[in-house]
Amino acid sequence: MPVQNAKTGKVFNYKGYQLMIAMMGIPNQNDAHIYLLYNKYNDNNPDHWKCAGPIFGYNATSADQEWSGSATVNKYGSIQLFYTDVDTRKGTNHQKISIVNLKLKVNKKKNKIIITKRSNRHILFEGDGKYYQTYKQWKDKNKGADNIAMRDAHVISVKGKRYLIFEASTGMANYQGADQIYKWQNYGGTAKEGIKNFLKITADRHDQSCYLG
Repeated sequence: MPVQNAKTGKVFNYKGYQLMIAMMGIPNQNDAHIYLLYNKYNDNNPDHWKCAGPIFGYNATSADQEWSGSATVNKYGSIQLFYTDVDTRKGTNHQKISIVNLKLKVNKKKNKIIITKRSNRHILFEGDGKYYQTYKQWKDKNKGADNIAMRDAHVISVKGKRYLIFEASTGMANYQGADQIYKWQNYGGTAKEGIKNFLKITADRHDQSCYLG
C-alpha cells in the first residue's frame, strides 16, 4: 500500500522518500500486522527498501491484527493511515475500518526513517446495520457459506474533501432473499461472467444460503 497523494493517486514524494505500508507476520500462522517500509524516491531496486518497523510496535499478538487499507499525507506532513482492524478472538475475523495518525522523523544522513508518534487511533466504521452489515448481524445468521467483510479502505480526495472506498457486506436494505438471485444488477463483470455466476449460485445450496439469510 503506497502512501499516495489522495487527489492524484500518485506515490507521494515524502522528503525524498517513497513510503509503503505492508502486511507482515509470523510465517505459516494466522498473524498479520502492518509495517512501514521506505526507499529513496524513484529508486526501483527492491533490495534498497528498508523497514521502519511495525506501525503499532513489536508487542502485537495474533488476536488483534491489521490488514490492508491506504494512506495519504496531511497538510503538515503527518501520515493519515486507514486500515482494517481485525479481532480474531472468537475464531472469526471481526473486521472494522480504523484510522491512526503517524508522525515520522527523516534522517537523510543515515538514510533512516522512524515513527516518532502515533495519535488519534480509533475505529472509524464497522457497519450501520442497514446499508452495511454489522459483525453481530453476520454472526447471528451465518450458516457457514456467507462471509463477513469490512475492509480495504482506500482514501481519495475530491474538491478538497476526503472519501473512503471500501469493501463491505451488504446490510438489511434490499439485502437477502430469493429474489436477489434473479436481479441482474447484482452481478458484475461481463454478461458471460454474470451468467456463469448466476448458474453457479442456482446450482449450489451453500451459495444460495448467502442470499436466503
